[in-house]
Amino acid sequence: MPHELREVSPRQLEVLEYIDEHIHEHGYSPTIREIADAFGWASTRAVMDHLIRLVRHGLVRRDANKARSTVLTTLGVGIIEGRKQCKSAERGLHRAYVETGDGD
Repeated sequence: MPHELREVSPRQLEVLEYIDEHIHEHGYSPTIREIADAFGWASTRAVMDHLIRLVRHGLVRRDANKARSTVLTTLGVGIIEGRKQCKSAERGLHRAYVETGDGD
């Protein structure tokens, strides 16, 4: 497992999800500034720190000399797909719970 995946922070996973969503919506990866703006960060340093860690974890690759070069690796895509499945299952459980009246 690349660089201890369990050390990936919740915020790093949010950044990974944002990159994935941006690529699917626009057809290209977001810039460092776009990621900072999406999270309400004034500085791009926080984005760089997260991206460096995501690269170390093997979840993204990027060319530091090119804008919009961040792409998810196969492992990164797998993490995103797993999170989507978990969220979908949670919604299904919540609906079943509400519909059966077990929430009362």
